[in-house]
Amino acid sequence: MSTIPGIRLDDDTTVPQLGVEVRAFGRSEVTTRGVLSAIVAGHRHVDTMPTPDSESGAGRAIARSGLARRDLWVTARTDGRYPGADARRALAASLRRLGLDFVDQYLLDGPGPDPSATARVWRELERARDEGTTRSVGVANFGADALARLVRDGDVPPSVNQVELHPRWQRVPLRAVHRRSGVRTTAWDPFGHRDYLVTDPTLGAIAARHHRTPVQVLLGWHLRLGHVVVCPLSGAARLADDLAAAGELRGDRVAGGDTPGGDTPGGDTPSATPGGDTPGGDTPGGDTPSASTPGGDTPSASTPGDRALSDAEMAAIAALDRPAGHAARILTANHRPAATDVRARDGSRPIGLRSWSRVGSVPGRGLVQRA
Repeated sequence: MSTIPGIRLDDDTTVPQLGVEVRAFGRSEVTTRGVLSAIVAGHRHVDTMPTPDSESGAGRAIARSGLARRDLWVTARTDGRYPGADARRALAASLRRLGLDFVDQYLLDGPGPDPSATARVWRELERARDEGTTRSVGVANFGADALARLVRDGDVPPSVNQVELHPRWQRVPLRAVHRRSGVRTTAWDPFGHRDYLVTDPTLGAIAARHHRTPVQVLLGWHLRLGHVVVCPLSGAARLADDLAAAGELRGDRVAGGDTPGGDTPGGDTPSATPGGDTPGGDTPGGDTPSASTPGGDTPSASTPGDRALSDAEMAAIAALDRPAGHAARILTANHRPAATDVRARDGSRPIGLRSWSRVGSVPGRGLVQRA
């Protein structure tokens, strides 16, 4: 039985708080085995890329899992190449590859340089939701300005904004915009680019005190702050143990299904989503008071004892926020040119490397996204 908590979004759907990101592995059968292993481990949230390997591989795993469709949350996305009405054609192609009649969430991945074109694509996503081919619509890799325009001008606000987020790049200003707009924060690369944060000494010390691993501490930090988290599929096999450990560090009583509330736009409490419950259903969790944590989020209160992350430990993790240093590390790891080539003149931060090619270059600004 899955013990992953669910989070109620502002469109009244409920997403499992922890999922797996299905990037392409070159062969869809490899993807199928990885996704099936994740489902067996307890995952019920599958986040796909708009490629045949990712979607076809995930679709076969879903079919082989034996689970009812209502017991899985499947996310798909546009890849930025489809202007206007073609966004729904792209969704139809994704559904064919996945072998599904609908997805639970469809994301507009990255704003284009033309805000009016982005608005047209968003209207097509709204139509797709009305037609029933997706239950929820959201965005990915949107900065504060682009997100504010979409919330202001669209008929349906995005349910989530999926961005690179981890202790070295905590996106505090953007998360504040999310809270004001009722948009849920979803984190990709939750352990840092190429998982580099697993060797951080601060996280290592916290992990040692709790007899856990740095990955488990990172998951506990994300879940306690109320983020939806999509983890690399390559680590899914180990996550059966990580799920329970992260719940303890967050402050959950997982075995009893008690899931305290985090920083939820609109003040809702994340609900327990055991296996067999519908991800989109209403399964309220326990009501637990919240405590204030540095970084602007409101985590759930800790359970008695020393298993949950303390306020001091949460503050120590918050102090790791180094967005400029993180950008430099990415550039070095990927043999990119000087940082000035990929940073805006106005100081905007670069987006994650995974999405640079989709957003494109803005003359005089480089490949960027506002924080």
